[in-house]
Parts: sequence; structure tokens; C-alpha cells
Amino acid sequence: MENWITICHLTALVLTVGVYISYNYEKNNKKVLMPRDVVIGVISARDHFTERQAVRETWGSQVQTALGMELVFVLGEEDCHIHPEDRISLYSCNKWDASIFQDIKDSETLTFFKSQQEPYQSNLKSLGDLECFTGLGIRVIHPVIVKTLSVRMDVVEHFLGMYIILQDPEEVIERRLITSEPHSVGNGYYNYRLESPLLLPRGFEGELILFRLMENETLWIGDDFSSASKKKWVCEWTNHSLLEYKYLRSSEGYVTKWTETYCPLIAAEFGVSDKDSFINHMNEEHHRNQEWKLQLDTVERKIQGEQDKFSDIVKVPGIDVYTNLPHKVVGFLKWVTTARNASLILKADDDTFVNIELLKNLTHGYKHDGLAWWSVFHHHHTVPLYGKWSDADYPALAYPAFPAGAGYLMTGVLAQRVNAAAGFVQAYGGEDVSLGIWVAAVAGSTKLFSVPCWIPHTGCSQTVLIPQLTVTQIKEVWRKHNRIL
Repeated sequence: MENWITICHLTALVLTVGVYISYNYEKNNKKVLMPRDVVIGVISARDHFTERQAVRETWGSQVQTALGMELVFVLGEEDCHIHPEDRISLYSCNKWDASIFQDIKDSETLTFFKSQQEPYQSNLKSLGDLECFTGLGIRVIHPVIVKTLSVRMDVVEHFLGMYIILQDPEEVIERRLITSEPHSVGNGYYNYRLESPLLLPRGFEGELILFRLMENETLWIGDDFSSASKKKWVCEWTNHSLLEYKYLRSSEGYVTKWTETYCPLIAAEFGVSDKDSFINHMNEEHHRNQEWKLQLDTVERKIQGEQDKFSDIVKVPGIDVYTNLPHKVVGFLKWVTTARNASLILKADDDTFVNIELLKNLTHGYKHDGLAWWSVFHHHHTVPLYGKWSDADYPALAYPAFPAGAGYLMTGVLAQRVNAAAGFVQAYGGEDVSLGIWVAAVAGSTKLFSVPCWIPHTGCSQTVLIPQLTVTQIKEVWRKHNRIL
């Protein structure tokens, strides 16, 4: 009898342990796959510790106590290992190879490229299609001094009375009338010396472009010019350590991403500026790299400590730099559609205040099982060629409709559709633009709800989002928000 009681006790104990393990297994899995009404993904840079804490202490605290809502901070999996001073651009993680300066003298004159003619090949398209690039977009990596502007000889011989212009996004920097009397000739180009050498600082972005004299339009080269030449021009481009060549503009105004196989009608001669600063830069590279590695190690440890304390960080694959933002958002959509069964998904930035009450009211009573999103939408926006949003890849002059970059709300169904196509679509410009392009491509029937008071503007006492705030401003908005409540 006692043995029977012992066996019963052991059986009960095993069953209890089994039920407990099963319960916790299901509980943990349900925690990962638990349905949510709204998941808010705050896109944050890895080292934005104070920004994330400001969100947690302000509007994020409402999410933490709200039933059916969740807030996570979305970070890239790794930092760029290249020190910011050694990158071509702060927006990307491409190393600036400055080794070319080792052999350049201060007085040496360089040109964008050296050109030569090759025999015409009958199987090529018309020379007009191949050679009519009247604009060249550049970014300066190390300061240069522009001395002359150049135009291909056969263009000048057929079209006198033109301007060659160097311009940035806001104004014309230099304008030079093209005549038949150049200051020098070389590489098949006429060179026209500037009255005063022009210093272009590191980071300068602009375009060298050919214009008609009497008309405010880009030069149009017709079939007459195409048939005048029986040679194809080939260019040997200068090392990228000084300049980054971004795009080429056709005579019709269309832009093509730069490639060394093309040879434009215009160029420039320049010299290297401030070589002493370059020498110092090279001498300090090893020390910079050591300091940067220590800094990145510290950032990683702090992120891990932050995650251990708050459990609200989602790391997505990729390097955490601005040009990777489209991939970062895709990583978040992949996580939220596989780890959460969310009816609605809000993307916001860590410098943005989110009014949770207005967010709830916005979608109250809406059936969230269709393709829809909410924001302020931009329509027929011209593709930018300069700055952090520059885009020489998109094949049209304007983008399809896309939401405000500060934030947008979408249904889980739409997020699933975008995530399913993520491996087949290309990133363009910013993440808001990319998302607009992707939605247009894979979910063209999506309903766009343009919310009148989504972001601040005249006539709105309150808005769903307030973007581009400092940590201090977010806290101040929160204090005012609580007084209203």
C-alpha cells in the first residue's frame, strides 16, 4: 500500500513538473507571438542612449502601461568600424582611401579625367545616346582649388555661345562663357581659366553643367552633332580620394548614376588644397582607429546593459549608418511580422514625441485587416541629387507618394506584404521614400489616409507626432502634455 502511495506521489510529481514545463514553454512562446493592437518601433542610433531614455520617461511610459501596445527601439546590429574622419561621407560606411596624396605636390594640376578617342563601333547605339552627358555631379572629399573649366573641343566647334556652370543646390558658384579662344587645350578639351581660383571645401556637393547662352535650359545636342564625330570618347577618371563622382546628366535632363565607362562633355582642372592637414590626418590614423575601437566597445557594453534593464531593444542586421535606414526599417518589419501579431505598426524616430491618445483615436473603429497606412504623404516629390537623401539610382524624375519620414502608421497586413517582398526590392534615397516605392510596387491598392494634424502646422493645436526635438524639448512637451490632460 505504501509503495502504491509512493508511485502515485511520484506520478503526480512528474505530471506536475511536465505541466509546469509545458505551461512555461507555451507562455514563453505566447509572449513572443502574443497579439498586439499596436507595436511602435522607434528607429534609434546605437549611441543615442539619452534619446531612448527620454522616450521611456515621457510618452513611452504611456505605452508601457497601455493594454495591447508595445514599444521597442530598433538598432542596427553593428557600428561602422571606420572612424567618421576616415569615411567618404558621414552618412555611409565607405572608407576614404587617401593614399593618393602621398605623391601629389601642392602645385600639381589634376583634372577630373584624361580622355581619348576610340574608333567608332557600328554595333553601338548612336553617339548622341552615348556621349551627350552635359552635367556631372560631384562631392568633394578633400578640399580642392578649381582653376579652369573645360568643354570638349568638338562641342565648342559646333556650338558657340554657351555657359559652363558650377552650381550647388542653392546657387551658381561659378559661370564661364565658352568661346572659341580657350586658355589651353588638352585631352581633347578646351580649358577656360577662372579669373580667381575657386576653393571647394570638404563635403561640397554640386554639379558642373553646360547651358545655352540665351535660354535657361540644359544644352540639347541633336543628331547633327552625333553624326559629326566618328569617334567614341573614353575617359580615365582621377582617383576617388579627392572627389566622389555621383551622377551624369543627359542633354534631356535625365540623371544616370556615375560610371567610369561614360565620358561627359565637361570637366575641370584643380589643385589639392591644404596638404599639411592631409599629412596630419594620415599620421594620426592609427591613434584615431584605436580610440574609435574603444568607443565602439563601450557603446556595445552600454547597449547590452540597457537591454538587460529594459528588454525593449531590437537589433536588426546591418551597419548602423544613415544610408542603411531603408534596410533598418525592413529589418524592423521582418521582426514585427514574425515575432508579433500586430494589428497596427507605427514607425517613429527617437527625436519624435508621439501623442498616444491621438494615435488611439485615429484608428478607433477601423477594421485593421486591409492594406492601409496613415501619415502626411508627399506627392510628385522631385528626386534629390545632393545631401543625405541624394539618389542617383531612381529611374524617374519624381517619386511615387511616400509618407513623412518622422513617422507613419500601417496595418499589419501591409507590413507583411512589404516584408514578403523585401528581398526583391531596391532601396532608394531615404527610408520613407523607399517604403513609398515598395508599397507602390507590391501593394498598389493600399489606402493612403493623409491625416490633417499628423505633424505640426498652422491650425493644429495638437498633432499625432512632433518631430525633430532635442531631449530637453521632448521632456518639455511631455510636461505641457500632462498639464493638458
